[in-house]
Amino acid sequence: MSNKNNMKKVQIGNVKNLSDLSSIEKIKKQVEQGELNTSQTLIEIAKEIASFFIEKSGIVFASVLINQVNHHFPVKDTKFEKLLRKTYYEIFGKTITKSALTEAVETIEAYQEFTLKTDRHETFVRVAGTRSSIYIDLNRSLGEVVIVDESGWSVSYNPLIKFRRPTTLWSLPIPHRNGSINDLAHFLNISDEDKVLLYSFIIGCFSPTGPYPILILQGAQGTGKSFISNLIKRIVDPSFAPIRSLPGSEQDLMISAQNSHLLAFDNLSGLTNSMSDSLCKLSTGGGFTTRKFYENTEEVIISALRPVILNGIDFIARRPDLADRSLIINLLPISKRQRKSQEDLMTEFETLLPGILGAVLDALSIAIREFNNVTLDSSPRMADFAKWATAGETGFGFKSGTFMKGYDLNQRRVAEEAVEHDLLISAIVDCLSTTKKISCSATELLAILKKFVPNDVQSSKWFPVPNQLKDAMTRIQPILSANGIKYQYVRSNGARIHTIELQ
Repeated sequence: MSNKNNMKKVQIGNVKNLSDLSSIEKIKKQVEQGELNTSQTLIEIAKEIASFFIEKSGIVFASVLINQVNHHFPVKDTKFEKLLRKTYYEIFGKTITKSALTEAVETIEAYQEFTLKTDRHETFVRVAGTRSSIYIDLNRSLGEVVIVDESGWSVSYNPLIKFRRPTTLWSLPIPHRNGSINDLAHFLNISDEDKVLLYSFIIGCFSPTGPYPILILQGAQGTGKSFISNLIKRIVDPSFAPIRSLPGSEQDLMISAQNSHLLAFDNLSGLTNSMSDSLCKLSTGGGFTTRKFYENTEEVIISALRPVILNGIDFIARRPDLADRSLIINLLPISKRQRKSQEDLMTEFETLLPGILGAVLDALSIAIREFNNVTLDSSPRMADFAKWATAGETGFGFKSGTFMKGYDLNQRRVAEEAVEHDLLISAIVDCLSTTKKISCSATELLAILKKFVPNDVQSSKWFPVPNQLKDAMTRIQPILSANGIKYQYVRSNGARIHTIELQ
């Protein structure tokens, strides 16, 4: 096969077309005349097959059209490196060394970083847009993207949105119209009052701006926690190994968030304080700072805002700030008569998925249309999500007000359960059952509260010391408020007074 035929196979970039062989022929002639070494040749090829931009994080990206679908890679991503290898081989019929490729990629990055200082764009995984127009990447071979607005939804191809498609990302089906959310209800062993919460979580996942609640699925062994986590992941953001073990560090958690829109973690038996804080960051937006490539002088901030699913047998949301961001659904037992194999259930679910996705998109369109018309009587912790869910509730066939009724009840239950799992909250609740109000210094207040906790934990890490009391009280304040307790801290005339009072 001739080189010319090989060259026709090469895909084209966003700006320049490789079917016009003049530029490639020029590169070949320069190589033949010894004007370009291998690294320089790769740089010239990159200019022909790609356009470049800087992502908001400061990373240099390449945009390439592959099989008529736009793809966006960091220039140091292995996919872009493989594309350069492939293209070089198709033109010259030769392989290249790792050192030549590394030299070329690093030069491309350096050149573009200083050339494109102001040309910054945001990239997205799965979901993008605004509250009035949402784009959902189906990650299919033709580049299909669903566009949802107040008038409905439609399937489009190759919009200008810069979607990233990590290797682990799987495709969503083409949604069907006239689907029913009741087809999903068939697979759920949850109470009717919790269905509005779960459906609202799903459409909340498609909000491009967040914040996102954390969905916690609790239940005894055999209640299908992993199965339901998997179903939700399949509707919103399917991927290889859809539900995983929780990462061991905040850095690993943030890296996982770069490669998925919806994160799902399986079989949790407890959370460290630092991991609980990290999940709160993901819910409402936050970042992790690390050194760039282990250098001492330059920092990289990895930030993400993502919906999260957690499941486990035990009460997971022990930290009040995590509980305050969570929807906690207790799964009902499954009888032996109801039990089917997971393979049979997934086969049935896959046949219904296009209609279920269509029903979700219908409700999402209604949420977009009604969002600005929603006024909440009170503002809960996740007020933007609550407003979004309220705007979409009628799209699932619920009466107006159903979501907030269920959400308020869920938050009260979470607050009540948190009392049982937090020693400080429990001590305060028990103390105020004997007296309506206490106002004193931290040392005095802790001395009183210690009477309501076991001796062996009074000096443990679970119970604060005086100089930690204010921070500890601030953290649990939402749970105290939910249990009808007011906390106030005042500095006056050199004194620091803590007041707890039953409302």
